[in-house]
Amino acid sequence: MPDNHPPHIPRKFFRAVRSANFDEAATYLGIMIKAQYLRYPGRDDLMTVFMASHLACALDLAGYLDMDIMVPIEPIVEQELCKWHAEYAGAENWDWILARRSIQTICIRNGLIPQGDTKFLPETLPDISGYSDRIQMICTFIAGHYQDPALNAASVAEHFDYNLSYLSRSFRRATGFKLSHYINLFRFQLAKELLSDSDLSVEQIAQRCGFSSASSFIRAFRANEGLTPGMFRNRLLELSGSDPA
Repeated sequence: MPDNHPPHIPRKFFRAVRSANFDEAATYLGIMIKAQYLRYPGRDDLMTVFMASHLACALDLAGYLDMDIMVPIEPIVEQELCKWHAEYAGAENWDWILARRSIQTICIRNGLIPQGDTKFLPETLPDISGYSDRIQMICTFIAGHYQDPALNAASVAEHFDYNLSYLSRSFRRATGFKLSHYINLFRFQLAKELLSDSDLSVEQIAQRCGFSSASSFIRAFRANEGLTPGMFRNRLLELSGSDPA
């Protein structure tokens, strides 16, 4: 049975790994994961082999890991699949989260990024200068309004008078990001700054970052970072040698 994703996706996945753009790699691996899941629903054994083989091959060919001495990848993927079932299987972007967390854990276990690195490489806002004028305009609008809790993919589409499905596909094709995740990148970036540099409560930070409630902020932050905001703040305090409150 042929793969249910375009043939260029694995190539883009490898190029992203080779350039150490692991967030972009997670986008393309996520596409392949979702296709695999649709072909073999409920077959975690096949998903484990599929993910582990793609990740091991890409990291080996890119020169990051020696397959003879690397920490085994299959057990890591199995562990992340268990977390997926328990924590975020119903999330809209579950495929990207599963891919990103698997790559992150493999990199940490094999010493490619530090154990204490809570940000992961390279969880940053992309340079929009290479995008089309239309996409740049949308990105600029999001940058100016992300602190508004009413801002979401649907409201962006409505503001620019686009069909939501069309805009979502176009935006992801142009940037590699889901529109909803791109909005949250701004929110998470500000949240990390406030968690690091202020004494504001989680509730206050949620409000400043454009989340409708503290509970929605905590859920979204944990799905993206693998830590709750409180755990993130405590980890930073531990790393700096301070005692968590």
